[in-house]
This record gives sequence, C-alpha cells and structure tokens, in this order.
Amino acid sequence: MTSNVHIDGYGDDHEYRNVNKTTVPGDPYEEFHTYGLLWTENSYSFYIDGIRAGVSTFGGASMVPEFMLISVEVGGENAVPGDSWSGDIRKNDILPSEFVIDYVRVYDLVK
Repeated sequence: MTSNVHIDGYGDDHEYRNVNKTTVPGDPYEEFHTYGLLWTENSYSFYIDGIRAGVSTFGGASMVPEFMLISVEVGGENAVPGDSWSGDIRKNDILPSEFVIDYVRVYDLVK
C-alpha cells in the first residue's frame, strides 16, 4: 500500500510526495484491514490496522473542506507496462479485480 499527498491540482502546478510504501500484514486479498488518516491542521498521519505507517507535512495540511476519494488504481497513463506499482495491466490474470469495502467512518476532531 502506498500513501501520497498531492497538492495544487493536477495541472502544471501539481506536486506530490510519496509518504510511505507499506506491506500490509497477512494477505490483503483475503483478509480485511483498517486504513486510517488523521488530518490535523499541521499534518497527515496514515494508519494500517491502528499502527501509524507514515506522516507528512509536505505542502502543509489543507484547511478547507475536501471530498473523500477512495479508489483502487491500476496502471495509469504514465505507467510503464511490466513496471507499474500496480502490476502489468496487459496481463489477464490481474483483471478484473475487486475492491471490497465493509464500511467507511469519518470523524470531526472536537476543538
């Protein structure tokens, strides 16, 4: 699993930083895990099964309401076949794929 922070849209000003790349314990294709993000005014902390996997202050932290986007991405326009983090999208053995979510919870920190 990777955690990234993207800032300044997706145009010419777009920047991003990879916060961490973590191996999920067990078999993520056969077991459920919890994934979390603690978003404060100073940083983003990423969690897997309650354990902090990475923290970022890159670009500061957004101070405006945002939409939540939960996705599973395969390849991409800049992916190099055979060398993409998500695998070689030309192989029939990785597609179709499932992305199963049991539930999503969102909390607002009390100030």
